[in-house]
Amino acid sequence: MPISRSALNSRTFSILAAITLIVPIVSCPTYAQVTCCVPIYRNGPMPPWFSGTNSQMGGGATTSSGWINHIRLTINGETGKDFTYSTPPPVPSTVGFAFDSTHWPNGTLLTVKIEAWDMQGHYGSAVGTTSPPAYNKGLSYGKNTLNYAIASAQNVQTQQVAIFPTSYRGTEDRKTTMLNDMPIFTHYYVDTHGAPGVFGDCFSLPNSDDATYYIHAGEINARVSAKGTSFPPYSFVHIDACESTGDDSLSTAFGIITSSVDRAFLGWYTGCYDSLQKTNWVKSVWQFLAAQETVLSAVQDATAQGNPGSQWTILGDPTSKVHGVYQGAVGQWFR
Repeated sequence: MPISRSALNSRTFSILAAITLIVPIVSCPTYAQVTCCVPIYRNGPMPPWFSGTNSQMGGGATTSSGWINHIRLTINGETGKDFTYSTPPPVPSTVGFAFDSTHWPNGTLLTVKIEAWDMQGHYGSAVGTTSPPAYNKGLSYGKNTLNYAIASAQNVQTQQVAIFPTSYRGTEDRKTTMLNDMPIFTHYYVDTHGAPGVFGDCFSLPNSDDATYYIHAGEINARVSAKGTSFPPYSFVHIDACESTGDDSLSTAFGIITSSVDRAFLGWYTGCYDSLQKTNWVKSVWQFLAAQETVLSAVQDATAQGNPGSQWTILGDPTSKVHGVYQGAVGQWFR
């Protein structure tokens, strides 16, 4: 059963209200002919990495002769924006775009280049001061004593690995290992026991809250906070455990809140059941995500194929994506 319309609408409205037009603010020196510069979006420094499907980049150009009438912005030689002005644009002339960093294999160095021409045919170009890597990594766990958890984790891994490197932790991982793993990943799945604000490791028992085996929201928050600026934030977290969205403490611990943009948390508002029915649903959700659907549409399409038997909830941004540019059509890597 899906989340209530009022709860989803309120979250969706807050996300849509936060979306702004991508117009980078840049400052370029002006001297002979066409001069280009490639700052990061909103004139900040180049990031240490590009992660997720809503990475943003912009650039600008000026000319000392007439006005800029053509700008092209590329990443690794692939054109993201190619814009022609029919009337004089603001000075400096700017262009920006959003792109899906999973378009490239994890670790690929991404070189941004801007080219510009003025109305008299003068040409200028510039490349980014650094070439940050694409960074996207998945993780999947399955509780070893649940009949279908291992199959679910393997199904998720199959879809993840088609997009980015994935570590599969299947049967023997304890709480300490699971906590240690958290900072370096950007996508997370686990099928295990749980309750609001807590889920179990691979040795956890149902109807228990033994601190030896159960991972609490506060502990997760501490490990996720350890990402600092060394690792990207989580883009998508799927906690396949009872009442994992019974409140928002787990999603908040992973850094995903109501106002998050292109970041989502999927879980069960109610208890869930270790069943083939649910396992097939999870598999379908991740297949649709890999096919560049939004989290919401993936969940809806999977539910249309077969009800999972429990009430799902999406926290954060239901229009977020795991693959394919955020807010773009299927098949688009930029917008």
